[in-house]
Amino acid sequence: MKIEKAKIRLERLKIDLQSFIKDGFYGYKAKNSEVIFFWNEYNFIRLELIKYDNEHFEDLRSMELPTPDIAQNYSSHEIGTEIYYPSHFEPLLSEVNVAIEFIKLLDSNSFTDKSLSSISINAKEGASVNVIVGNNNSSVINNNKIEEIYKNLKDLGIENSQINELDNIISKSKTDKGESTNLGNKIFKWFGQISQKLIEKGLTDNLPKILEKVSDLSEFV
Repeated sequence: MKIEKAKIRLERLKIDLQSFIKDGFYGYKAKNSEVIFFWNEYNFIRLELIKYDNEHFEDLRSMELPTPDIAQNYSSHEIGTEIYYPSHFEPLLSEVNVAIEFIKLLDSNSFTDKSLSSISINAKEGASVNVIVGNNNSSVINNNKIEEIYKNLKDLGIENSQINELDNIISKSKTDKGESTNLGNKIFKWFGQISQKLIEKGLTDNLPKILEKVSDLSEFV
């Protein structure tokens, strides 16, 4: 499956899940084929993404069907019927969001070998070029920009320990050529790890903003 097609299917799955969650006050029969399809579709796309690029997508979690609730005498369903309520769909929706953000990060091409190679004198303002402007080396500008991005990430819910991990990844890339060539993959894995934790904290909506800030780092490393 091509990455573009996977993204389209995930976006469609996200819309359908959001609709089910919105309209699911009374619950859905757990054995409904349309309901089961959601989990099957996500797991299928996940496996296709891992085949496409195992290194980038291996952290996507497989999602099993949740344990349903059992309809009681106050339910709109027949007593004893296995039911899924919105809370049953929400973990799956969170994983779909993570997969979409992974694809966006891969598509951004922010941390490719090309972006990490030496940059010519015509690089855009703020890029990491080894030139002196007045009395200030451009690396000072870069360090300030990086610190600003770290602050933005903290405001978006990233913990200090997680920012330190990211800073260590970037610092090693500046001193070790072998590390620099793998910078994109390492940051990608870092993003995947913190994404799971943010979702658990209820900060899923911050993922696109965090992705944007992480992508911005490529201009200053």
